Amino acid sequence: MAPTNQAAWLTKAGTPLEVNDAPLPTAGPGELVVKNSAVAINPLDCHMQDHGVFVQQWPSVFGCDVAGEVYEAGEGVESFKRGDRVIGHAINLVSGRPQDGAYALYTVIPANKAAILPDTISFTDGVVVPFALEAAVCALSLKVPGVAMPGVPTPALALPYPSVEDVA
Repeated sequence: MAPTNQAAWLTKAGTPLEVNDAPLPTAGPGELVVKNSAVAINPLDCHMQDHGVFVQQWPSVFGCDVAGEVYEAGEGVESFKRGDRVIGHAINLVSGRPQDGAYALYTVIPANKAAILPDTISFTDGVVVPFALEAAVCALSLKVPGVAMPGVPTPALALPYPSVEDVA
């Protein structure tokens, strides 16, 4: 018998989450379906619930960070298989799709936003890693020349110091 899925739905801003049934997602090409064992609550989630920030459609399932086991790997996914322990970053902020939100028993995540979680690290410890890595990448893209956010062109580097050509 196929498992059932439930999610914490937000029906409108400023209301409590409601746990209700949700369709069991399927993995598309390059995607994983993760059976969540832990999800992280981030500050942005509170703003989404209180004010509807970044919510693209109602009702919504949000949350970005998951830790659990691969339930299904989509076409073209070779790095993961069913039963692998993983952490990952859900993309509901970009997609707006409820199945991409972490606050569910099963969540779809892109395989390229997942990593194997070693057996020596618990799901509750591992689930904090995706948000921490994302914050580090964002910070580095602002401070380190040449490190860019994925999909965002890197501006030309203008050094404040004279170059060799300027002093020769």
